[in-house]
Amino acid sequence: MPTSPAHATHEPCFAPPTRVAAAHGARRPRSLAQAAWLRGSLFAAVLVAGVATTASAWTAGRTSLGTASTSAGETDASPHAPAAAGLGQSRVMPYPVEMVWPTAVRYLRVDRHFTIVDRDPDAGFILFDLPVGDDGRTARGSVEIFATKDAAGRPSASVQITTDGGPVHLPHALLDGIADKLRRERGQPGAPPPKPPGPKPSQKPKQPGPDPDGPPSEPPQDPTPPSQDDGGDDSLIVDG
Repeated sequence: MPTSPAHATHEPCFAPPTRVAAAHGARRPRSLAQAAWLRGSLFAAVLVAGVATTASAWTAGRTSLGTASTSAGETDASPHAPAAAGLGQSRVMPYPVEMVWPTAVRYLRVDRHFTIVDRDPDAGFILFDLPVGDDGRTARGSVEIFATKDAAGRPSASVQITTDGGPVHLPHALLDGIADKLRRERGQPGAPPPKPPGPKPSQKPKQPGPDPDGPPSEPPQDPTPPSQDDGGDDSLIVDG
């Protein structure tokens, strides 16, 4: 039976199953490649996000540490903080602490025109500020005083001065100024205490002498025997 034109026209619309499967099979490799690319892109995005999170956390931690360091620095710079480790000198002055303490305060405040920030006679420290330039900058200094004795045994005061700015010779110059002021106002230091008497030298025992109540001792004998004068040798006389 001959095929009508209508059937000939619609025949390509009914493709065999093998042809459809072949068409789907040709597109399958492309789908797998796309899936692998999507998985790689997702992994890269997660990795980038993790790195960004770590960097943000590190930056935040560094900022917090910097803030803590700044806070600590502000705390150290308080008016009652001692002088930072810098230039220092110490000296033993042969005057009691009761004389050295007020003299040191007057010297710093009146003679040097320094600003006394804090002082405590019981703890033995003085904090002061000193100018270090023409632009109004200041440095911090401290004086520590405690009782001791000098090499001669006199009641004395150990004075230590520390500054965190200013000339290198400043602590030494301040000690000289306090010592000079003490001599002008208090006079020369007192005499050292007398040394304790030392042990008496031991006396040698006397040699034992003769007992006056005992029997008289025999006179010493001459160890040399007396010489005998025999008038010559008789054996040499020859009868005439």
